[in-house]
This record gives sequence, structure tokens and C-alpha cells, in this order.
Amino acid sequence: MGGTFIAAPTIIVLALLAFFASVVNVHVLVDVLEGQQKNDTVTSFEDIWPNIRTKLCPKMRPNINYGRNLFLATQRQLGMSPIEDSAELTAFQHFIGEERFWTFQSGGWIHTPKGGGVSTIYLRIFKAGNNQLMSGYETILSGSRAEGNYTRFDKLYDIPRQILKNACIVTAVRDPVERWLSGYNEIEYRAVEVRPERMKNHSSVQQFHRFQNGTEQRFDQFVRDFIGGPARDLKIQYGHIYSMTGILYHLEKDVGATLTSYLSSLQNLTHTFPDFITSTCPSLPKSAQKPMSLHGQHVTSGDPLGFYAAAKESWKKQATTARALCTISAMDYACYEILPVPPLCQEVFADESFVRSFAQ
Repeated sequence: MGGTFIAAPTIIVLALLAFFASVVNVHVLVDVLEGQQKNDTVTSFEDIWPNIRTKLCPKMRPNINYGRNLFLATQRQLGMSPIEDSAELTAFQHFIGEERFWTFQSGGWIHTPKGGGVSTIYLRIFKAGNNQLMSGYETILSGSRAEGNYTRFDKLYDIPRQILKNACIVTAVRDPVERWLSGYNEIEYRAVEVRPERMKNHSSVQQFHRFQNGTEQRFDQFVRDFIGGPARDLKIQYGHIYSMTGILYHLEKDVGATLTSYLSSLQNLTHTFPDFITSTCPSLPKSAQKPMSLHGQHVTSGDPLGFYAAAKESWKKQATTARALCTISAMDYACYEILPVPPLCQEVFADESFVRSFAQ
């Protein structure tokens, strides 16, 4: 008789193998962990991080479906109980949804050459040199001698889609944990010195203000309060620590575009950014190649109330709060992969409890 006969038990085995193969496909991270347990070896960051990064941000497209996983993992890191109240849970889910932490955007500027051509777009990220890059280039690219049209915008959808599709789109980023510490300083200064009346309305959910200004205890409690779900009408202030992935999310969601490139360090920004942007976006005028003068320095740069120093001390201890900052920053490290991951965060990301957050 022609053909090959396969016994029924064999067919069943093959079907089961196919099923388990699909499960492994979905839960590749657990597969790595199981291999770790069987071989009694330690899974390294280098082994596990490429898989996590691909899940969190494939091709620089943040997968905000994992946003809740990261918040819950951070809450567990801090020893917090899960939210059970339905109203609070709804508010929390809104916070980590499309309008909040993972998707915050704050505009930028666009320059179009005289006579048309490829536009250059800078997308601002709070606490990543944005004041310098907004004010500095307004001085350089606008005015009576401008070589083209310079315009500020608030949201990506303010720009015509056909321009965005062909534009050279750039930004500047910084280490996510460093940005958290700097952003906390900005939020605290504004709350204490600029708008103290706004914090009085949140005593029931915000406990950090009960601690003395400029102390590590206050910063640690701020992190706990924030991860538990911040006061929802402080969106702009909290934008200083919202994820840097918001611009990537809106580029894809709103216009189907992607970031052309990004500068991964703020060091010597007045010199490095002009070199970066003119080599990346050659349609900019020659005036954009020159080093910028210093613009837009915040009073918080001098840390007048000691909030920044306290946050740095907390991070330096590499304890629970520091590990929590690593966890909540995982999406940023995944999307902006040029950024080096600090040793503590490497340890956190290779930990079994963190990995299992993505195998549900």
C-alpha cells in the first residue's frame, strides 16, 4: 500500500507537541526560566533581556498592553497590596491607559525649508533637555532671517499627515531613572513653591507631603503614592516623570510614522544636538549646525530645596525604591535600546518574578 501510516497515538502526540509549541511561542520567557531551573544555572540579563525588549517595544513600537503588568510588578516590588476597590481600580486602569503614563506627549517644533522639501520635526520630552531645544531652535530657525518656516505645535495630530509621513523626526532622551529623579525634583518644587494649594486637595491619596521636604523618606513615599495611582488632575506636573515612550506611541497610532533617530545623552547638549540633528536631517539650514547658546534653565537645576539630592541618595542605596524605579522604567529601556541599562536594573530585569510578569 502506498503512503505512510501514522498510528493514532502518534497523531495525538504530534498534536500535543504542536499545542505546546504554540504555548512556548507565547511564553518564551517562561521557557527560558524553566530551562534555568532544569539546568540549575542562573539566567543572565543578556539571555533574558532581548526577549523582554521585543515584547515591550517591538521595532520601537511600545506595547502599552504590558503597561498594567509593569505597574503591578512595581507594586509587588514595593510590597503594596493590589487595588480592590472598583472605583479606584477603574481610575488606576485609566491612568495606565492611552491618555496617561505610557502615552503622554507635549508637542515640539517643525521646520519646513523654503520652497518645500523634507520637514524636520523635534518631539519634546520633559526633563530631557526640552527647554533648551525648544527655545534654542526658536532663536535659530525663526525670525526675519529664517530660512524656512518654523512652528511650534502641541500635539502630533496638529501637523498635516502628509508632512509627518515624509518628515525627519528626532528627539533627545536620557537615562530613565536619572530622568525620574530630576522629574521628581521638578514636581516637588512646583508643588511646594509654585502651587502649594493644589497638593492640599490630595491628602487622602498622597501621603508623601507629610514628610519633611528634601528627605529620602519623602521621595520613597512619593514613589509609592505615584505607583499606587497619582492625583488625576496633576497630569501636566506628573508629565515630568511619565514614560518617554508616549511620542513613539502617538507617532504610530496617530500618523503611522516612526522616529527617525534620537540622541541618547544630554551631555554637552548645546554642541552635540546641533551635530546630531543636522547629520540626521540634512534639510535644515546651515544656521542649525552652530552650537546653541544656553536657554531655558529651570530654577530647579540648582536644587534649591534639596529634593534632587534626596532622590539621588535613595537611588544610591540600591534598595527597594531603586528596584521599583527600574521596574517602572523597563518600557523606556526597551524602546530606546541605545541607552545602557544600569547594573541594578539588569539584575531586576533578569529576576524570575519580573520575567513572569510578561508570561500571563
